[in-house]
Amino acid sequence: MKKGAIELSANFIVVLALSAVLIVGGFILIKNIFTKTIDIKETLDEQTELEIENMLSSGAKVAIPFSTKEAEKGKLVTFGIGILNILKVGSSDQNQFSVSILFKEAYSGKNELTQTVLTKYPNTSSWLQYSNDHIIKKNENKKVAVGIKIPKDVPSGDYIFNVEIKYSDPSIPPPNGPWMRYDDIRKIIVKT
Repeated sequence: MKKGAIELSANFIVVLALSAVLIVGGFILIKNIFTKTIDIKETLDEQTELEIENMLSSGAKVAIPFSTKEAEKGKLVTFGIGILNILKVGSSDQNQFSVSILFKEAYSGKNELTQTVLTKYPNTSSWLQYSNDHIIKKNENKKVAVGIKIPKDVPSGDYIFNVEIKYSDPSIPPPNGPWMRYDDIRKIIVKT
């Protein structure tokens, strides 16, 4: 057998192996992306949607109809947030809103668990799945699904998160602008 033929065979095997690694890596990446999107329901259940509509049509700027839910640790629980744009600021027919959700504290009965939880999980934002930036036309509303998954290895208890909705007002310079609080800070609670 010629030396050139063996060299070509070896190169072909190396290219084939690298191609297989890239294809497998691509599949894993795609699986991870789709798994994360499937975890949180893009649509809220009918009862939550109806309650959000009722609250917003009654004059609420921000609506969280079911702010406390029970969930098994390690399982995703979904909350619904409604935002009604009644702003008069800005020259366009829409405004930019930002949803910010932060872990506040945790309790088990009368015992505070916050420090224990933060020691083990300094980045509790990894528990959250939601889209934070939204463009909403004036006098229209947007419903936002928020998924929270409390890890299996934290103590059972009530996990409290602050929900803050802000809007962008480019006419207000920093440090106060352009992001301004749209309504009072709300709380959502996951009971495990």
